[in-house]
Formats: sequence, C-alpha cells, structure tokens
Amino acid sequence: ISVDSNAPKITGNLAQSKCSFTDANPDTNQLMVAAVAVRSAINDEGDIQNKNEFAAARANNNTDTVTGIGESAYFNKTNGLLHVLKGHNWLIISFGVGTDQASNTVDNDVKLAQKLLN
Repeated sequence: ISVDSNAPKITGNLAQSKCSFTDANPDTNQLMVAAVAVRSAINDEGDIQNKNEFAAARANNNTDTVTGIGESAYFNKTNGLLHVLKGHNWLIISFGVGTDQASNTVDNDVKLAQKLLN
C-alpha cells in the first residue's frame, strides 16, 4: 500500500537511515508493517559508538539473545524490535500489525532480517 523511506542522515560518526513498507494482510485485512532502521558507522569511532550503544540498549531493556544472525543480536520483548549488529551496521527491524507492537514476534523479525542480510 505504501513505502516510506528517508535519505540517510549523517550525525557525527554515524549515517542513519530508515524505511517502512505497509500492506494489507488479505486474511485479516489488518495493515502489516515491515520497518528497518540502519545505523552505519562511517569511521572507527562510529563503529565503537555503535557497539557501545548496542550493548547499553541490550542491558537496559527487556531482551532475549538471538543467535544465528549477525555478529550479535537481541529481541526487545517490550517493543517487538530485533536489534542486529553486523559489521559496521546496527539494524533495528520489526514486522507485524502496524497498530500492535506486541504482534511483532522474534521469528518474523528474524525472517525479515535474514532476507535483508543475505
């Protein structure tokens, strides 16, 4: 139904971009949203910043470790977001009913992440 994307914004040592895709689920007629935000380090300082902030966000939230994707990953159970650290990038991924963050499951988020990272 719609696509929303923004040009990357460079702030300090990071380039940040995001996009989302919305479509109706033909079975339920609910709006489904796939969303991705990427924080890319543009230098070594940005890489260190990404890793430190990734670790801090993991420690300060209701998370489960996710294995088999990226170098490190976790699922935030509170807001249904999958966080993946791969190379110089920190990806934040969600897929589910647009009006219900609880519908975002780790399995669906991981499937989307695997498609994006392959």
